[in-house]
Amino acid sequence: MGLITKTPELVFGEGWTVGNLASPASGYGYLLFDTNLVAPINDLSDGFTASLFFYLPAAASTNGLRFLQTQYYDDLSGPFKNTAYGMFWTTVVIGSDTIFRITFREGGIAAPHINQYDATVATSNITLDGWNHIIMGNDGSTTTKAYFNDSSVSTSKSGTLTTITTDNTHDLIQGGVYSTPSTIGGTALGHGFQNIYFGKGYDDLDTASNRRHFLKANGTPADGVPNPPSNSDPEVFLSGTHTTVDHYENPGNTGVSHTVTRTNLTLGPRKNIKVF
Repeated sequence: MGLITKTPELVFGEGWTVGNLASPASGYGYLLFDTNLVAPINDLSDGFTASLFFYLPAAASTNGLRFLQTQYYDDLSGPFKNTAYGMFWTTVVIGSDTIFRITFREGGIAAPHINQYDATVATSNITLDGWNHIIMGNDGSTTTKAYFNDSSVSTSKSGTLTTITTDNTHDLIQGGVYSTPSTIGGTALGHGFQNIYFGKGYDDLDTASNRRHFLKANGTPADGVPNPPSNSDPEVFLSGTHTTVDHYENPGNTGVSHTVTRTNLTLGPRKNIKVF
C-alpha cells in the first residue's frame, strides 16, 4: 500500500536555515550556546524525548544532518576519540535508509562507551524541498519508539550506559559540529529547522495525544512550548527565526546564564509539510 498524503497544502512557518545552499562561498552556519543546555541529562534511566521539524532543499543529502551536539572534554590536550563526552543527534545514510541517531558518549582513557538510539526512515519517504517531522523517545530502558511525519518507524538501541558525564560550562551546537576539540566544522548548507525539543522523560509515542504535544494532526507544529505530562520542562526548546531563535530552559535544571552566537543563519522557507 502506498503512502497517502493527508495535508499537502498546509504552509509551514519559516524557522531558520543554516547556511545558504545557493551561495556556498558564504560558509557554513551554526547556532552556538556557550552553555551545555542538556547537561542535566546525565541519568539515562530517566529516558528522553526528542522532536524537531527540518527542511531539506531539493539538492541536499539526508546524510550528516546536525540537529544537536553537546560536547565535554576532560582533557583538551588528549586524543579526541578518547576524551569526548556528550550527546549527539545526527543522521547517517545506510543503503536506502536514513538513520536518525541519538548517541550518548562517555569517553575514557582506554575507549569510549556509547549508547546509540536509531530510528530508521526510508530515504524515499523524506520530503525534499519541504518540511519533515521526527520524534523519538526512550523510556530509560529497552523501549525506544519513533514517528516520522506521524507514521511509526522502526527503532533500535545498543549500549548499556546508565549515566553520562555532563557539564553546564561547555557548549551546545545546532547545525555545526566539533570536528576537533577546539574547532567547529560545518554541515551541508541550506538545511532549515524549527521547534527543536530535547528533554528528560518519556510518554508512549504510540498514543496519538502524546505526539500531539509536538505535531498537530493536520501536520502543523503544536502551539507554544511542548508540555508532555511526564516532561513539563524540557532541557532544550529552540524555536523562532534566524534572528530570534533562542531556547527555553528549566530553571530548576539548567538554570544558568548563556550567550548565543548565530553564524550564517538565514530565514527558513515557507513550504508545504506533508503528513503521511
